[in-house]
Amino acid sequence: HDSDSDPPVKRRRHQNGSDSDPSPPRRSSKRDASPSRRKAFPNSDGKNTGKSAATVYRSKSGKKIDLVKKREEDAKKAQEKEKFMDWGKGVVQKKEMETKVDDLLYEMSKPLTRTRDDADLE
Repeated sequence: HDSDSDPPVKRRRHQNGSDSDPSPPRRSSKRDASPSRRKAFPNSDGKNTGKSAATVYRSKSGKKIDLVKKREEDAKKAQEKEKFMDWGKGVVQKKEMETKVDDLLYEMSKPLTRTRDDADLE
């Protein structure tokens, strides 16, 4: 009776199609669930539910992370990294450039007309 010439057997499908959908049953909309929740917490101001609580951040291992402390540590690391970057660029050359700029700004602040009483007159 198992021959290839036999026509395939058609199976009946159920009207609602519940057997063909392997996924778990879906919940109804949130609007349906909210009245029962309101009954459970009639005068809830958020203290019991944690609505106004601060967010707790955790690392991969599950330890709590203090964001303020972490930002301070990151800023400190950035300052150290910046200091090392300055050393790589030449500390002495940078100081020479700053003194040169200061001297030029001082010369620019002098008046163009010079008199005999001028102390900087060369």
